[in-house]
Amino acid sequence: MFKVKINSKFCSAHSLKGYDGVCKNIHGHNWTIEAEVKGKQLDNIGILIDFTTLQEIVDKRVLELDHINLNDHSWFKKDNPTSENIAR
Repeated sequence: MFKVKINSKFCSAHSLKGYDGVCKNIHGHNWTIEAEVKGKQLDNIGILIDFTTLQEIVDKRVLELDHINLNDHSWFKKDNPTSENIAR
């Protein structure tokens, strides 16, 4: 099994609906994303995935989340923007 990992960061705000504590109020975080790709086979030159390709995929998603209120994003209209739901 081969693995390739990259890290990325973004800053955003959120509040947790239905939560009984201070996190029900809007507050911000500096998030760190770790993206990992796994595979059993390498390509003909010995690469699982090009780091540049993986970075471009992650950057596209991170740009959607950076410096916004996550509660306003379409991904979180039904679900709370919890760490677990952001990871999903």
